[in-house]
Amino acid sequence: MALQIKERIGSMVGPLIVILVDLYGWIAFIQRAGSPLTIIPAAVLTFFDLLLLQRRPQEILSFSKFADHSFSRFWLMMGAKFAEEEAENGLPALISTASGTIIELGPGSGCQVSRYDPKKVTKIYGLEPCQGLHAQLRENVKKAGLSDVYTIVPCGVEDVECLRKHGVDREAFDTVLSVQVLCSVPNQKETVAALYRLLKPGGQMIVYEHVKSRDLISSFMQTVYMLVWPYLLANCHLDRDTTQTLREAGKWAKVLVTFNMHPAPRSIYNQDVDFATLATQDPAFNKYLKSNSQLDFSNPQAVQFRTDIDDKNIHYARQNILLNNLQSRIRPLHTKDTHPLIPLDKLGIQSITFTQTNPPFYPTTTSLLASASLKSRPPHSACTGSPTEMVTPGGETHFASRLIAESLHYKTRCQWYTTMLGKLSSVATVVEELRSRGIGNWAVREFVQGQRTRRWGVGWSFSGRRPGEEAARGVGAGVERRLLPVSVERGFEVKGKGVEEVGERVQGVLGGLEGVRCEFRREIEAGVGFAKGNVWSRAARRRMMREGMEGDGGGGDGGSGDEEEWALGFKIQLRMSGEGGGTDVNVRWLLGRDSVLFESFCGMLKRQIS
Repeated sequence: MALQIKERIGSMVGPLIVILVDLYGWIAFIQRAGSPLTIIPAAVLTFFDLLLLQRRPQEILSFSKFADHSFSRFWLMMGAKFAEEEAENGLPALISTASGTIIELGPGSGCQVSRYDPKKVTKIYGLEPCQGLHAQLRENVKKAGLSDVYTIVPCGVEDVECLRKHGVDREAFDTVLSVQVLCSVPNQKETVAALYRLLKPGGQMIVYEHVKSRDLISSFMQTVYMLVWPYLLANCHLDRDTTQTLREAGKWAKVLVTFNMHPAPRSIYNQDVDFATLATQDPAFNKYLKSNSQLDFSNPQAVQFRTDIDDKNIHYARQNILLNNLQSRIRPLHTKDTHPLIPLDKLGIQSITFTQTNPPFYPTTTSLLASASLKSRPPHSACTGSPTEMVTPGGETHFASRLIAESLHYKTRCQWYTTMLGKLSSVATVVEELRSRGIGNWAVREFVQGQRTRRWGVGWSFSGRRPGEEAARGVGAGVERRLLPVSVERGFEVKGKGVEEVGERVQGVLGGLEGVRCEFRREIEAGVGFAKGNVWSRAARRRMMREGMEGDGGGGDGGSGDEEEWALGFKIQLRMSGEGGGTDVNVRWLLGRDSVLFESFCGMLKRQIS
């Protein structure tokens, strides 16, 4: 609680500090390491610059022009500092997803240009009306090696003639990028609509913005700051509902919104898990619940096997297990780095539920020290990891590769193989190896620890059971979409039909298909079902007729429900839609190896009940 209060105070005091800096014009910077701190009043410098050097005293009397000059000077001094702070969150990874022909709204002095991935970029048009920032913008574009593909357009998106003059046309861009600019444009809705018109069909708009807080106290403080904030920082508004404006700009295939990218939440466990509700939904889960609605960990059949190659670690592990009276639940095993990572045969057990590994990050001690030397800030705590915990030959990707190789030997003797990864680049390496080995059922999950630390988990299975969307694709913007497994959820709306009517239609459609078994519960408007294959196509129906399957009792005989008997498992959930009395239909892929079969089923269901 104390940490949460501290973070809330920090988020509210931060804008006040910026206001004071801009109000008094006190900008501090260090020219060289070890030199004295130089304090310069930026507003005063702007005044004398316009009066004596540029000899344009009339612009001093114009509030808007003087504010533009002052803000340019302010941003040239402080922009790099803000960009450094943003490097700690997901913004660099977000910008790196921009691809093709790109239009960047308000690049300023070019603090973000180094974050583009040159391999993905065809052409960039930077719309920057503030002339005082162009020189620094050109310099940063040159440093990023983008001079050949970057064009500075000296106007805003509302100036159609200027855009045409520089080759900016409607429906010509693959990506629109806006980093903290939509907060300050005069008419946000018109600007966003204009940006939407610039996108090609299938294009993407990437927006990073401070918006109206969902927290009551923070929202109040934003209102207070807004009394002076826009006048001091180039019309910047802290409390705009930018998310809603973007949603209303046009028809989007997908909208992904992430709040509080920086700082990361102190705890990802904001709410307790409601085990009692889960127990009502799953009778098998209910038997593991105690009378106080908490999980019962006393099941004697649940045994953990813990392996380690370090003598001291094993010694202390055994002591802790003994002190906590967990000898029947946790069994430590001393192995060597040349032994199998999953010693099922040595343990004398046939199968396990899952593996959980946290491999050392670094391939050598030298690489560990080199990585530490690149850190720009001192650590907040001392690293107490032993060499065996920090270093392994080949690093974490080699460790994961060994695990994949062993999983190909054991296959379904383990339901899920998982490994933690400490480097984002390792995720691509591991997923690509899974694909090359023909493993088609995997999951990628991001874990946020504290303020800045991120880790990634990769899991894979040789069964056909499909994990949920959040478990399999729960990652931030830094992970490329191509590394994620196929989405297991499809949804559509049936307009003008209520939930009860659609539920009856679903029952009728599935009940009339041979080779499909579905139990649809009307009281919760949801059902789980299985299909033996594509039994809904015309070719399938003709084949069934030839084989004499027609008339065997509609809805297909159930079968045992064993995993290998069914080609597809699914869950259908119906909910009332927000508008027009329609019904939202969500189909979740539960079981199967063929994503095309799942897509075909969803398409058939949509056609039949719409």
